[in-house]
Amino acid sequence: MNVEHIAVHKIKGLLLECPHLEARIDENDRTPLTDGHLDIHSSTERHTKENFVGRVNVQVKGRTTGKDGKKPKSFAISRDELEGFLKISGLLYFVVSIDQTSRQKTALYALLNPFKISRMLESMENGQQTTSVPLKKFPSSPPNIENIVTLAHKTQGQSPETGWDNRLSQYIEEFTLHTDRPWDLDSPLLLTDSEMDFSLVVKTEGGIAMPVDWDVRIIPASYVGEQTDLVVCSGEHCFQNPLRRRLDKDSFELELSEGLKIRIKTSGEAQTGSISLTLRDNLGGRRRDIGFLLSCLDQAGFTINGRRVDHDVDDLEGEEDLRAHYRYLDRLHGLLMKLGFNVDLVSVTDITEKQSLQLKGLHEVLIEGKELAQDLEHPGRIRQPIGPWSIELLCLQGSEPGEWRCWDLFDPNIGQQFALSVEDEQNHFDSFLVTPYEVLEEEMVPYTVNLNLPGVVDAYAALPATPKTFSLANHMVLRLIGASDLVDVRKNELLEAAEALNAWLNAQEPDQPRHQVNRWQIVTRTRGLSEEERREIQKLRDCADRRVWFVSCGRRVAVGRHGRVVASMEVRPIRSRRRTLARASTSILNHRAPVVPVRDAPATGGGLPSARLPSATCTGPDRLRQARLPTRARRGLHQARRRQGLGHHTAHPQRRVDRRRGVRRTRAGRAGGL
Repeated sequence: MNVEHIAVHKIKGLLLECPHLEARIDENDRTPLTDGHLDIHSSTERHTKENFVGRVNVQVKGRTTGKDGKKPKSFAISRDELEGFLKISGLLYFVVSIDQTSRQKTALYALLNPFKISRMLESMENGQQTTSVPLKKFPSSPPNIENIVTLAHKTQGQSPETGWDNRLSQYIEEFTLHTDRPWDLDSPLLLTDSEMDFSLVVKTEGGIAMPVDWDVRIIPASYVGEQTDLVVCSGEHCFQNPLRRRLDKDSFELELSEGLKIRIKTSGEAQTGSISLTLRDNLGGRRRDIGFLLSCLDQAGFTINGRRVDHDVDDLEGEEDLRAHYRYLDRLHGLLMKLGFNVDLVSVTDITEKQSLQLKGLHEVLIEGKELAQDLEHPGRIRQPIGPWSIELLCLQGSEPGEWRCWDLFDPNIGQQFALSVEDEQNHFDSFLVTPYEVLEEEMVPYTVNLNLPGVVDAYAALPATPKTFSLANHMVLRLIGASDLVDVRKNELLEAAEALNAWLNAQEPDQPRHQVNRWQIVTRTRGLSEEERREIQKLRDCADRRVWFVSCGRRVAVGRHGRVVASMEVRPIRSRRRTLARASTSILNHRAPVVPVRDAPATGGGLPSARLPSATCTGPDRLRQARLPTRARRGLHQARRRQGLGHHTAHPQRRVDRRRGVRRTRAGRAGGL
């Protein structure tokens, strides 16, 4: 019995049924590495060179089964053969198993493409001469056979030496996947060479098509998660548009949040389910998740779009601890909502045990109206930390002597006014009204939770409409813009407040360049500058009055494509330059009492901390930048700077360097070479 002849006849017989294929396999072939090839044609009628598509090399082996009749699951191939197969871009490797008793013939095969051969060679140890190649049953259906041969032809373009440049990943435009058989897209699918033969080609935006040696995981949209229009509620806690994700053919999951999921499994007409809870870090999300779960326990159900879903609830392990934790979160939630802060920005793990006790006392003071018994001489400020954030409070005299009441520093109903007293070089005092925002240090603006940003315009509108008020408001706009650069999670609300305050200023002082520049700063940080706005900026730079001071405030607005910038500036006439401010202090103007300086009161009761904070100060002298002054004004400026000891350079008492003439002169007027 010639096993090789029987094997070739078996394979040729299967291939003869395929209308697009033409087999050229020799029975006594002596060609190294291959026993022939298969030609692929696009026509099912006559095969000609005009409809020729491609060619696939083949190798055919025949083997008889053992006495047990078991068919081989793999076949040994030598290292030399694999290296040769790689040089000819792979081939179809056939093995025909012949039963010694029944003479039944079974065709098996392995598609050896370049990527697979390369991995096999890399996995072989030094000195290993052979390796086993897994075999699969060769189909008898012509369409399935043609699919395998076509796939083998498409893999010939694989090049293990080329590899993939990860820098091209961002330019991927299209994936093309070829397989030897259809797959089920109703469930997740992982494609590996050990499970299925396939070819993956990546196309970039530049039109480069490259075969890649990647495993492929295909996940249907229903398993990834699809947003729904559902509203799921339990008690006061509701979740809108949860994600619906299929887990398997009988189960799906509703993801209400990152930490709360409802799983439902259908078995016939019966449904079972579970609610899983993972504690999130942010305070608002954790409170909602725990509150929903506890409401489900209390009400034995929840609603979906108003329709009640009843369920039997098993005992929850650690329920009492969970309820105690919810009461703690609810107390913090109520306090921060009172102060107008976004509770989703607070990390529960950042709050220390000491801060938790202090916040409990603060809740009693601000929410329940409890007064503190303190031995204080004057009203004072309190800064309460909460993780990286802080709460600014004002401690005022309560209803009885020795009793003190804490207020939100930025509460418009506090019934207090603030004043700034400035003493100049001649010991003259100048006092004027300010807002609580001037009391707050600039570095604390982005981290203060109770800034009351929606009320910032009203705070400045309540002051007298004077240039000092407008200057303070302009400075607050810049502080808000700078704060938005420091804390990204508050960027939008800080810029919205800056935009509202700047718009109010622009209405009070129309056509002031500084308000226009600040508007550009805000626009740059939100939607970006338009071409028209860039032209307006350049126009302002070109048309600026030479007899004005441009005071840089450290913020820049990009202009054009060449990096030119214009600084946020405050425009003042030369004659209105301010004198150096020696000392300044902030005061509270109480309508029931005379002016009292603010001091930091030590809080010893109710768990409230005290913080010694410096009074607001005005630093000077103002650092001004000269902007193309005429000769007379420049000479006057130099004289004023010399009188104040602010000359541009310090000359040697005996000699100076005349840079224009390149000589060193002494007082006697003698000249010497440099």
